[in-house]
Amino acid sequence: MQAKLVFVYLPSRSHMTTSKPGEIVGKADILVVIETLDLPVIDLEPVFRARGSFEKYYGLPWESQYNAEGYALVADELLDFMEASESQ
Repeated sequence: MQAKLVFVYLPSRSHMTTSKPGEIVGKADILVVIETLDLPVIDLEPVFRARGSFEKYYGLPWESQYNAEGYALVADELLDFMEASESQ
């Protein structure tokens, strides 16, 4: 197995609560740069939004730190990506 560099976009609580889906300020610019580097991207914004009440995945109301449930969601998505990459 070889190591593979992957860019993971982790949305902050402030971006999730103040932006419409797909309209996080600066995100598109970041992803353009990453794509020019030909790196795979794991974008977790849609994953969090698809769960409805995404705020339950963050710790204290004034922090962007994930809680245990949020980190578990991130870990599950990363594992899914790695398993899919291995089968290719």
